[in-house]
Amino acid sequence: MNARTHFRLVVLYVLVGALLLVLMGRLWTMQVLDGEHYRQVAAQNRTRDIVVPAIRGMILDDKGRPLVRNRTALVVSVDRTTLMRQKDRGEAVLKRLAGVLGIGYDELQKRIRLCAPGIKRPCWPGSPFQPIPVDDRVDPKRALQIMERQEEFPGVTAQFQAVREYPEPEGANAAQTLGYLQPITQEELDRRKGIRVTGYSGVDLVGRDGLEAAYDADLRGRPGVRRVLVDSQGRVTGTASSRPPSPAATWSPASTPKCRARPSGRCATR
Repeated sequence: MNARTHFRLVVLYVLVGALLLVLMGRLWTMQVLDGEHYRQVAAQNRTRDIVVPAIRGMILDDKGRPLVRNRTALVVSVDRTTLMRQKDRGEAVLKRLAGVLGIGYDELQKRIRLCAPGIKRPCWPGSPFQPIPVDDRVDPKRALQIMERQEEFPGVTAQFQAVREYPEPEGANAAQTLGYLQPITQEELDRRKGIRVTGYSGVDLVGRDGLEAAYDADLRGRPGVRRVLVDSQGRVTGTASSRPPSPAATWSPASTPKCRARPSGRCATR
């Protein structure tokens, strides 16, 4: 072996050794220095958080009569992940469901599609891993058809849930004072990012105008969170943890401190 060949071998050994040192250093950095960070990222890839909205509080008048309350209604919901696993991606199930509910197939498809930039409502702003409500005014006979023929409606459920109601005691219509509820918009969610405000998610209904808007934070309660386990295909395999929602307290004039009007239109507590 001449001197030139020996020199080339030495240079090659040095390069290989340097590369091995770099790889070992990077491996040590990922497993030791940044190990906790990557463990958290891996855990997040295996779990998904589902927000469970709380039952909204009632609004009473000064005599204790309900101006706004919650009624129990049959709500039909669709599990989108179950439909997506079928060969036709749930098309046959949705067509049968549209016939039972009396809703157009295209409209039903819009209600279960996921909201994204460029997609206008109706769409689903929540997690794709939770049931998507498609009709909250279902006739009990139609709901019974769905529950009795589950083999024809996989992923479709009909359950009793709380729905907002404005009873109008003694025929009094106070819609302008009470306000109404609407789904939270993406712009509102974006504005809340970075602010220490909790309890808002894409599936929330927020108060618009009147008392529903003025006391929205008090009426909404504390939402629950259900953390589910998912596999590499995005299918739910189990539940990791669950925190039930806490319903809000009832609002009435007696529960609000007296206030005096300011020129700005706001209210200051005495």
